[in-house]
Amino acid sequence: MKTKKTAALILAGMLAAALAGCQNNGGNPSSSGGSAPAPSSATPSSQSTPSSQDGEKNHVITVLGKDRRYDCAPFSDRDSYPVWQEVEKLLAKAGVTCEFELVPKEQYDTVIKTRMAAASDLPDVVGLDLTDQEVLDMGKQGLLIDVKEAIDQYSNGNTMAMWNKYWPNATKKLTTPEGKIYWYTGLSYRLLNGELTRGTGTSIQYRKDWLDALKLDAPTTTEELYDVLKAFRDGDANGNGVPDEIALCSIDSFSNGIAQCYGLAPKLFDIEIATDKAVTPWTQPGIKPYLEYMKKLVAEGIIDASLIGANSEVSNQKISENKAGLVHNYVQQNWLEGMTGVEDAEYIPILPVGVEGINPVFRREPSMLVYQRFGVTKNCKDVEGVVALFDALYSDEYAELSYWGVEGVSFELDDTGRRVKLHLDYSDEQLAEIKALVGHSICGNVVFPVVNIQEEWADTLTASGVSQAKQDFEILMQTYEYDFETSQPLAMPTDEERAAVDQYYTTLETYSQELLVNIILGNKPIEELDAAIEEMKAMGLDEVLAAYQSRHDRYTAS
Repeated sequence: MKTKKTAALILAGMLAAALAGCQNNGGNPSSSGGSAPAPSSATPSSQSTPSSQDGEKNHVITVLGKDRRYDCAPFSDRDSYPVWQEVEKLLAKAGVTCEFELVPKEQYDTVIKTRMAAASDLPDVVGLDLTDQEVLDMGKQGLLIDVKEAIDQYSNGNTMAMWNKYWPNATKKLTTPEGKIYWYTGLSYRLLNGELTRGTGTSIQYRKDWLDALKLDAPTTTEELYDVLKAFRDGDANGNGVPDEIALCSIDSFSNGIAQCYGLAPKLFDIEIATDKAVTPWTQPGIKPYLEYMKKLVAEGIIDASLIGANSEVSNQKISENKAGLVHNYVQQNWLEGMTGVEDAEYIPILPVGVEGINPVFRREPSMLVYQRFGVTKNCKDVEGVVALFDALYSDEYAELSYWGVEGVSFELDDTGRRVKLHLDYSDEQLAEIKALVGHSICGNVVFPVVNIQEEWADTLTASGVSQAKQDFEILMQTYEYDFETSQPLAMPTDEERAAVDQYYTTLETYSQELLVNIILGNKPIEELDAAIEEMKAMGLDEVLAAYQSRHDRYTAS
């Protein structure tokens, strides 16, 4: 195979360490509406507050959260971790004590919705693993207080100072058109070699060791990728004597890496950063060639249709069986190779050209990431104490504990004063065993938001198993213009924009998923695509696009 011209870019990004762990966590933006007026809840507690030894107030705050983020680090074990002991000292210094109510992670979504709907016996703070729309509804119904009002009244200045320094887009992403903010957010800020990057991302990745063994050229187009994947299977790349080498790419959504080779947005509705336009993959020019390509991969058995809708455990099993010639994951992941059981296994990230004249797009996770939701409920009797809690969490001290942990336990300072993680070759399970996990692994997105300021260096990344090739491509990624962001650049919706999403989104999402699967499996002729798109427009496609566009325009204007 000949290598095509360099317009076919091989791209790579960096894995945000806050998202790596024993297992990954995974909403659509639709919800039902509510209009009950919100009471003014940001008032001092009417109850007396006990004093701490130094004469400052001692606030006792109740928090409802998950029992764990990762299976290897249940929150119930927190007292045995030095990092949690330091977190408690930080909170004590702020005059805050927390009492936790924990719910098994698997049941949390149901429990939260039930408890909030009942609107009684609510804690002061609740982790909300819900969509923006659902939480906004709770705010409108008076179940959550306006934390902006509370911050303005009680904060010592930490929260907004931290946001404005590291996450200047946080307030415009979180503030409603009425000027309210209904939740505290998780935040990640990432530097590489002392410089702010444009962020990490996900991409398809092929087995380079298989490619080398079969003496094949690296693919630069999707047609060349097809030839490589077929050669993996026909050439028995894994050496087990069975033609079972497959590509692990979903066909029931557009967020699979291959769709992005054809310039398609990862989400049903998305913002194209290069043009500032709201788009849907169904009306982008690469849609038909993409569907035809995926039909071919399924028809050839390169994508196993029986894995449609399979969870990550099933996919991981295929990797562990050394059958996955292509995966879709974070570009800088360094754990899939180890799962294969093959010493020299190596996955190389690529973004080949699908159609000449259509730029491949990269799904980027921004370096300044605003995510997660922690609300203050209407039942909160000590709003001042809650504000003191989050002022302590939005601080450089907590950010160090969240990402780096404790000096001498999970990191050390090198001769230049850089923080360097210890135990780079340890798995999360091994780190949990020696109690060296960091704060975001113990309490982040469990009972408190993640607050990470992560600074990484090329030499330590190499030591942790990230290939030099992946790091080299990271440099290229920083100047690549065609991308979509996982944290969409959208302002909070107006009532009219929410109404459009609520009315149409769920129906469109269901129809989209079914249409994708049916066309790719050959159950629906691709010749009926244009009629299906017209049907989606009749279902409200253009109305939802208009809502996304106006939200993005308002975001950029602010």
